[in-house]
Amino acid sequence: MLDDRYARQINLPEIGIEGQKKLANSSIVVIGAGGLGSPALLYLAAAGIGKITIVDGDAVETSNLHRQILYNESDIGTKKAETAAKKLKEINSQIKINFISEFLNKENAKSIIQNHDILIDGSDNIATRYILDDICKEVGLPWVHASIHRFEGQIACFNISGSSGYRDLFPDSSAAENVPNCAEAGVLGVLPGIIGTIQATQALKICLNIGTDLANKVLILDAKTMNFRTMRFGLENKKEIFENPKNISAIDTNKKFNKGWDPFIIDCRTKREFEIAKLDKVDLCIEHTLISTITDKIPENKDVLVYCHHGSRSMYSISVLINQGFNGKYLYNLAGGIDSWSLNVNSSIRRY
Repeated sequence: MLDDRYARQINLPEIGIEGQKKLANSSIVVIGAGGLGSPALLYLAAAGIGKITIVDGDAVETSNLHRQILYNESDIGTKKAETAAKKLKEINSQIKINFISEFLNKENAKSIIQNHDILIDGSDNIATRYILDDICKEVGLPWVHASIHRFEGQIACFNISGSSGYRDLFPDSSAAENVPNCAEAGVLGVLPGIIGTIQATQALKICLNIGTDLANKVLILDAKTMNFRTMRFGLENKKEIFENPKNISAIDTNKKFNKGWDPFIIDCRTKREFEIAKLDKVDLCIEHTLISTITDKIPENKDVLVYCHHGSRSMYSISVLINQGFNGKYLYNLAGGIDSWSLNVNSSIRRY
């Protein structure tokens, strides 16, 4: 039954009563009820999604409260999934909310994920994302991914009408193992609120079949500068790409260096960052936003290693090169950037 709570949504010509009924008949599973899951869950419930499943095996801790806005001090020690479900029910008693107080793994993933229309990834675990990608492809489920790191956030939509998946963006699962999570690297408290809300927005648009999604794209936010940019990957025209670029860990990069690997190295950070910490033998230092202006200085038939602070700006730079006609088989993204290099290879390099 529709009531006044949805009036402002129903007034939108793109939604209307029929659109609101679509939301009421939609089911979304949210993996992780933390920093990303909190705002996403709040807005999905408020919007009138008919069935929401919350999956999280963790308990509320004091360190969660600066960013996980579903919880307050009295919730410390309680199970996140159960507590989140109770609070969402108070927001909207008309919808069905299920909770599973377990961590998602290979054994339980399929039974949890199937029979939903959309999945939202609010996990802080890279291994979980590969499981999500595999199962969502198997059961034909679109999913909205996001990740946060210090002041940067990323959002992408996978498995939409045959679009690329997480493995297309990060084909080498071992390369991501050295990327620190937010517990290790820190995160600005409001950042997951922004990113999680965008995830909810994307999910609602998919339910309603309106607007454009982020299939084959990654939306990247730098909260320091409030700069939004879009990176394309896994483009449909594979003939132009020839092969996908490769993510490579700091450890594997160092092993290749020790065996004589001599790639053209691009640092796509600012000059100030370059002065703080850098790799040896950098061939070109250019900010990622300017890389399209100097492609004539980059070899086309030689391996090219691109790095930044944590890996997102270098991914963007590589997408620009691919769009300029560079063959992905020569392009390598240093996973975790210079920060991972300092953590895993050369501790004398200053972290910032």
